[in-house]
Amino acid sequence: MMFFDLLSILNAVSHHLSNASGKLFGGSVGSVADFLTSAVMMVIEGKRQQSFSNSVSTYLGVEYLKAANTGDDVIVHACVEKFGKTTAFTSAYFYECVEGDKKGNLLYKATHQKVLQNIVIPKDLFPESSHKLYDALVGISKL
Repeated sequence: MMFFDLLSILNAVSHHLSNASGKLFGGSVGSVADFLTSAVMMVIEGKRQQSFSNSVSTYLGVEYLKAANTGDDVIVHACVEKFGKTTAFTSAYFYECVEGDKKGNLLYKATHQKVLQNIVIPKDLFPESSHKLYDALVGISKL
């Protein structure tokens, strides 16, 4: 059972994320998975009234099932599978984008574990430029 979902569409895989063969670079897949699963955790942190900004990745693994080419549209579905007291288990699924916005074949599957350190960080300690994002994430978490 998924605890919370976030859906993001990467339109046209950029050549900046691709390797010399014109395929989505494996390191890019891991970076996107890390970023999106961490973003989903931030939303849940707002629901729990906790901040785990000092969380540390203990595992990030990617299964490479089928390559995405430069220019391909890819749908990334990130979710938190389990959120415990000290550890979060998250996943990111990368799909081909077919017929506009429908999921096609699974391209990559990433699993990500993070150890959580519970510290509450007040909004005023964040840079002014990030207050809008902070408010948006806390607002989403109250839905």
